[in-house]
Formats: sequence, C-alpha cells, structure tokens
Amino acid sequence: MGLLQPSLFMRHLCLVLLCFSLGPAVARASCGMPQPEPLDLAAVDERLEVTLRDGRRLRLAGIEPPPLTQAEPNRPQQAQAQLSNWLRGVSLRAQWLSPQADRWNRWPVRLYAAGRDGQWMSVAEALVDAGLVRVAIDPLARPCLGDLLQLEEGARKAELGLWRDPDLKVLPADNRTLLLTQVGRSVIIEGRVEGTGEGRTRLYVNFGRRRAMDFSAVLLRKQQTSFGAAGVNLSDLTGKILRIRGLLESRTGPQMMLHDPEAVEITGAGKAVSPKSGLSIQP
Repeated sequence: MGLLQPSLFMRHLCLVLLCFSLGPAVARASCGMPQPEPLDLAAVDERLEVTLRDGRRLRLAGIEPPPLTQAEPNRPQQAQAQLSNWLRGVSLRAQWLSPQADRWNRWPVRLYAAGRDGQWMSVAEALVDAGLVRVAIDPLARPCLGDLLQLEEGARKAELGLWRDPDLKVLPADNRTLLLTQVGRSVIIEGRVEGTGEGRTRLYVNFGRRRAMDFSAVLLRKQQTSFGAAGVNLSDLTGKILRIRGLLESRTGPQMMLHDPEAVEITGAGKAVSPKSGLSIQP
C-alpha cells in the first residue's frame, strides 16, 4: 500500500505510520478518554477485532465488521490489512465498556491510538470517517453515537470506501422489489412513513399503503415506552422521512425489527437526528 499525503489523513486513514499531526475535533476522544493501561497488539482479524499479546480479544464498540459484497469480495481482508498496518506503529489504549467479556470472549472497548501531538484518536471514528465500516447500533457505544453517525454521513456524501459500492447504498423504502433482494442482510433504508398500525403484541411503522406487502418497521408493544422516552413516538411519525438500519427480513413483504431507538434517524429539513444523541447530522 502506498503512502498517502498527510493532508488527506482523516479521509484516507493514513494507515502506514504517517503523521498523526492533524487534529480535527471529530477525530479525538470526544465521548470518553482511554484508561492509562498500555496495550500490546498481537493481531487484527477480518472483523477488525483486535487480539492483544496477553490473549484478550477486543471488539470495537459502535462499528460493524466490513461488509462483503459481490463488487468487493476482498473488502474485509483489505480493511484488516489497513488497520493492522496502522495499529502496529502506534501506542494503544482503551476505554473498557464492560466488566466482563461477552459470550464470544470479546471485551467491548473504545480503542484509541496515540498521535504525535499527544492526543488520542478514536479508532472506530477513524474507520467510519474513512468509509471502511458502517456504524452499528450498539448500546455500549451510545455516548459516541452522534459523533459516529456524523462521520458516517460525511463519508457517505463523499462516497468514500464502501459507500462507492452500489450494494451498500441507502435503500429506498418504496422499492419493494429491490428490498426483497436484500433480505437477510444488514441494511440502511430511508423513506416517508405512510402510517402506523397496531397488532396484539407488535406495532408497525408502514412505509407503503399495502401493509402486508410494502416495507414496514416493527417493534414489540412492550418497547413502546423506551422508544417514546428516546423521542421516537409512533403517533407522530406519519409523514416524516425516516432512515433506519438493521437486519432486513421478509414475511409477506420486507420488514425490519427495531430493537433500539438509535436505529431510527428522523430526517428532513436538511438534517437527520438520532434520538438520544440530539445531534444534527448533515445529509
């Protein structure tokens, strides 16, 4: 991999031991600070999970593994090589987000890399900003979600990295045929809400007039209170443009289960707002 110009650092990630001299505020540890324990890198895998020499495996909170598509079947390996080359040349620290590892023996963290100016840079933010990964709706990343979504929006507008791939574009909610080709994948969908509905145990946000056929987002009735507390009130959504992300499923039509309010961005009027972040995100 060739060297990149330092002025392009945040947009191309500079993953070859270049300068960390540039300091956009958005690249810094804006939602937490690393703890003083130094970390000794052993390896980075294709999911961009980091293994330390003491055997601990770290999961970077707030990002998805690099998606594999027909257009870019080697994307995970390429991102792995870039991240590995970067992290091997710098000091690393982490903010530990859980007192114990998850069921796969991974420790969820915010990982930070040291810059030459003594500042600590969020690795997840840098990956999102370069278009190497998408944001994951991760409860442990909640304090940083606004920053991550803002960076993702910028990378998407600039068509950086994975955002050049037509298979990873934001999907229109009113294109049922296209959505059905994406069933089983993690996707981002945007469209205007035509109405809402209720079942015995579920609530529906309908993006078309044919409830059983057109795309709908679904949440369990017992989740309504938590969604309302986060600013997602179903009764107020009709006519609004929403951008939602998650696993696309199909019953009689394409559906997506909503498990967390942060999976919903209310867009329009030149901005998108993720409920709990309260930050405006330029579309």
